[in-house]
Amino acid sequence: MLEGQKRGAESARILREDLLPLLGHRQALRITRRELQDEVIRPKMVRAPRVATQLLCRIRCAYAHAVEQGRLPDEFISPTIGIKWASQVRRKRVLTDAELAMFMKWLPHSPYSRTVREAPSLVLFTGCRSGEVVAARWRDIDLDRGVWTIHETKNGEPHNVMLPHQAVELLKYRQGIDKLFVFPSPRPGQHDVIPISVGV
Repeated sequence: MLEGQKRGAESARILREDLLPLLGHRQALRITRRELQDEVIRPKMVRAPRVATQLLCRIRCAYAHAVEQGRLPDEFISPTIGIKWASQVRRKRVLTDAELAMFMKWLPHSPYSRTVREAPSLVLFTGCRSGEVVAARWRDIDLDRGVWTIHETKNGEPHNVMLPHQAVELLKYRQGIDKLFVFPSPRPGQHDVIPISVGV
């Protein structure tokens, strides 16, 4: 149902991983606000507020879509009503030039996995959002021309990113890991979902 929609695959993944294991045995029509809040959203808010907000948004959209498609009664009241989003915390500042240089020098030798080391580097080389980077597909990248075309953008229009030589070299180094995604998930056919932040 969601696969054909914009960002539908990502929405389906979030619902499949964070909702279905807890309430997948229940009929959507029978799930109460208390169940949804206490068993799904509230525990997720404690561990990962941003992910919890994304999950709540996807659940609301799924219920709205089900009503729109006639899968639920028109008078149905979504159990998401009354459940609050996580409060947004604004960053106080970003890295200074000196801190950024230190970070870039430290990152390749850090104890983290190869993907965790290289995804933030590509974020910094391109200025793209972390979500765009971890979802990058090889079919959208032309290393000969040094161009990466991002198709899923906020305004719905494709956006070409000119890749600096550092980004091109990093991407060449990652060729052969996966045929579909630059940063593949251990799960076949999916991209990684590593949270990346280089702000302070």
